[in-house]
Amino acid sequence: MIKLYSSIFIDEEYHMITSIPKLKPESNTIISGRSFPSNVFSFVEADGFQFDLLNDVLEGRLAGAIFRSALPTECCAQISQNFYSHPNRYNRGRVVPAQYVGAFHYRKSLGEYFDEVSETDPVLDTLFSGTCNVWQDFCQWLEPELGSHQMNFRAAEYNDEKAGRYVMRSWMANNEYSLLPHEDEAQCKVPEQNGFEIQEAANNAVVAANFCIENGTGGSLHYWNIIPDDDCRRRLGLMGTGHPYPTELLNDFEKQVINIEPGDLYCFNGKAIHAVGTLQNQNDTRSTVSFLMAKLDDETIIHWT
Repeated sequence: MIKLYSSIFIDEEYHMITSIPKLKPESNTIISGRSFPSNVFSFVEADGFQFDLLNDVLEGRLAGAIFRSALPTECCAQISQNFYSHPNRYNRGRVVPAQYVGAFHYRKSLGEYFDEVSETDPVLDTLFSGTCNVWQDFCQWLEPELGSHQMNFRAAEYNDEKAGRYVMRSWMANNEYSLLPHEDEAQCKVPEQNGFEIQEAANNAVVAANFCIENGTGGSLHYWNIIPDDDCRRRLGLMGTGHPYPTELLNDFEKQVINIEPGDLYCFNGKAIHAVGTLQNQNDTRSTVSFLMAKLDDETIIHWT
């Protein structure tokens, strides 16, 4: 049976998460860009994986999708333990404070990024020692779905170099947000990374995919209905970074706050400004296994970190 929610057709088992819309801000705000139509600015949730939902996000027909309880509780507990005891865990730094395992391309030369990928990739899967391999399970789930759609899923490339598969991270900022408002498109456009396939793919939806491993009260996803343009980034000095957008400039934009639980896989269009709320209990931690992906063409989805 098909039901219509906010002009989106979804199966009976899906549940729409809605928010009360606000008026679009006037042009005198210094955050300029474009917003999703009301029927697109929605997050749909389902129990387990649903490829059609993921594809809707990749195609820009839906802001986000949440696959509840994609991972068993015991799997999350073991991965968390492996993360905090991992010999290659490191602190990312003051600009975007976090603990990390894995390589990321943000604000790096391609040489630096691919060197780090080569160093970290052999030890990544020890995060899954003694439990389910999240990355392998995701790829195995995706493979037959893509086959039926004549599509393939592979690492983004630069010449003969391949992007990282995934990272695991725990945000550490101690402000209003544990990860400040930002977007994921600007970082894909830096001239220093010309020729990297992500630059072409970023013309489409840039999808942030996150397996929630642990979370506490307050660690929700905050998601605003605004995709900044380059004029906005220049005014704010955020060309090439997309981080952070001043919170006081976001008050008049439509916003959703999405509760995320351990075991959930949540995927959303990272071109829109988003943030992670601060945990209310200082003893709680929030960590995810994460990667970015986008359609390079009608037949190819690429992923990177």
